[in-house]
Amino acid sequence: METADLLSIHEVAIRLGAAEETVIGWAQNGTLPAIVANNSYWFRPEDVAAYANTYPLANPPGDGAVNDLVEPPDDPLTPR
Repeated sequence: METADLLSIHEVAIRLGAAEETVIGWAQNGTLPAIVANNSYWFRPEDVAAYANTYPLANPPGDGAVNDLVEPPDDPLTPR
């Protein structure tokens, strides 16, 4: 898989509504699977989509990139 098929830290941060530093922390501690290439973390879109369903604060943009894959919780204050 080439990095062109992967999401950057910035793209993941936007899709999950998180700070880039938070995404880096998730990659470093293994919370969000990442690939290290070109001295940076890269993420498979399917891993980000799966994580978005478990991350209670996910606020993906309205571009359809992840929105179609995120299942809204019954109670937004209750983590899955």
